[in-house]
Amino acid sequence: MTGTLVILATAYASTTLENDIKSQNTDRFLRYRGVPKCLLPISGRPALSWWYDEARAIYSNIYIVATAHSYKHFERWASGHSFPKENILNSGFSEGAISDISFVHRVKDINDDLSIVPADLLFDNSRGHQLLETLKANGESRVIYHIPEHGDDPRIHRIAVAANSDLLTKEDATDARKLLICPVAFVIRHDRLTQLEPYLRKVHQDAKQVVSGDNTVVSLEKDIFNFYEQEEDVKAIEVDYVTAHGYLNPRVTLKEYLEKWEKLLNSNIPPRSPENYPHHKEEPIVTRSFARVGLMGNPSDGFYGKTMSLLISNFWAEVTLIPNPLSQVEYTTISILPNPVADPHLFSSIESMAVISETDGYDNGDRLLQACCKVFFTHCKKNAIAINTKQGFSVLFETNIPRQVGLAGSSAIISAFWKTLLKFYGVTDKQIPLPLQASLVLSAEQDELGISAGLQDRVIQAYGGLVFMDFGKQQVDQYGYGKYERLNMDNLPPLWLAYVADPKDSGKVHSSVRQRFANGEPAVVEAMRQFAQFTTDAKDALEQRDHKRFAELMSSNFNLRRAVYGDAALGNANLRMIELAKEYNCVAKFPGSGGAIVGMWNGSDASSRSEDLRDLRWALEKEGFVYVEIVPNAGEV
Repeated sequence: MTGTLVILATAYASTTLENDIKSQNTDRFLRYRGVPKCLLPISGRPALSWWYDEARAIYSNIYIVATAHSYKHFERWASGHSFPKENILNSGFSEGAISDISFVHRVKDINDDLSIVPADLLFDNSRGHQLLETLKANGESRVIYHIPEHGDDPRIHRIAVAANSDLLTKEDATDARKLLICPVAFVIRHDRLTQLEPYLRKVHQDAKQVVSGDNTVVSLEKDIFNFYEQEEDVKAIEVDYVTAHGYLNPRVTLKEYLEKWEKLLNSNIPPRSPENYPHHKEEPIVTRSFARVGLMGNPSDGFYGKTMSLLISNFWAEVTLIPNPLSQVEYTTISILPNPVADPHLFSSIESMAVISETDGYDNGDRLLQACCKVFFTHCKKNAIAINTKQGFSVLFETNIPRQVGLAGSSAIISAFWKTLLKFYGVTDKQIPLPLQASLVLSAEQDELGISAGLQDRVIQAYGGLVFMDFGKQQVDQYGYGKYERLNMDNLPPLWLAYVADPKDSGKVHSSVRQRFANGEPAVVEAMRQFAQFTTDAKDALEQRDHKRFAELMSSNFNLRRAVYGDAALGNANLRMIELAKEYNCVAKFPGSGGAIVGMWNGSDASSRSEDLRDLRWALEKEGFVYVEIVPNAGEV
């Protein structure tokens, strides 16, 4: 026998403590509203966590039986304890302990002795280990029980104790049938499991429904002793195994919880110090990732093409990571703090909420950070990259990159956080090479969040500066990334950027072309080949400092894009910016998926350059566009 433990979390009524918390409207308790009592913190950890660590070393199989109301809470708990999700069983709504146990037996086809405990059983680790070992090893049907001070536990039906119980005094024994007590734990031998369903059928035939107000209580909840009434070898295990069994009492109040239970196991927490936590970090980590402009070849980066991209200092996303202090009880936790502008959680009024929702949509930055964490951790775990997960942190981001204009704002947030995680966990570029880092950041957006994107943004934000990128199909399919080459930024002509002040969703431009490419439409396939060739030619032009040729290629890039996507997809505002650029001796193209243009002066008389750019700026601003001179960035913060 390998040993199987069943944890019953099938309360059909809220406890006094849970109800007391619901009556509190302060920040301290709002986070615990609706949380089952067994998952409330005891000395900084859910009560269940303290003894689960002991149980997992003793039992090969552990199952938690939850209700339809509590299932999600236990699923969340499991995610932080390496507990298999498939071992959390949703029983709907409980009809009693025996019914719940039968449910586990049916669903998991168990042929093993079952140890059963309530989910809010609380004890210190040493005694808990002794209790669980006894339950597993005894090989007999046994019941552990205690006499509660106040009433009974509604999750496990009260047991009518036999008059000869050795836990009762002589005085109590004279009226034992009227005395009701709570079981702390019990064991059902594997050879009795097949009798559960016949027992329940018989009980069901005899059952009567008792209606009380709006609640219907079905008398299927028969106590453990009734199931064992023919079992002569049912014996009691001394209650001394459990030192904190009083937490089982469903009438524990919030006041009692705060005074007695909340810090009960503080002595079990080893004191933290820099000596026994040598990897502890104290200083905040601040990183930035900058906006980018696609100078040539886009949008072929998503179609096995070639692109040239430039990182710019004008706009950035900044991430601040604040390590948890040694004194923090919940030392391992990770908290994402809201950004009041980019990720608002507070609105001045319902009208403000409606206006902001209409303007900015409903996507939030929290999901970007969450997806980045998931991809980072999964990759480290899969590739045996050791990271210290004992210390957690709080993290927040802020960004001034214009939204939805194709300047890689979302990937900048993820890239900045990625750099922060590398620093916090001490992971080097040797352990995760830059090309692979870019692919992993793309995975956070594309695979985790379903955001349509290409590699270009993540590559330039990983490398910085000016980069030539070759996304040849064979290379990308084999390695998951392309071939990247840093170019000399000094060879660039002066560049400017204009964008729509009130943009729409920039990702919509790609929608139909991707499907046409996947279908092998000759015009689209050939266009992507031409975009790639423009990039190769532009690289040569820059190396020769042939800015006239570079300008011609920028125009060709835009004209081809217009032919492939059509004016309707490009949008009137974007086309208008291009027209204005032409009026003032400039060439321009999209730096991303739409909403902005990147351009350069291309006149014949150098003396008119400043005047042309000034007039272009005024013309753009008059029509509601924003104009900025581009400041290239080599990748430094």
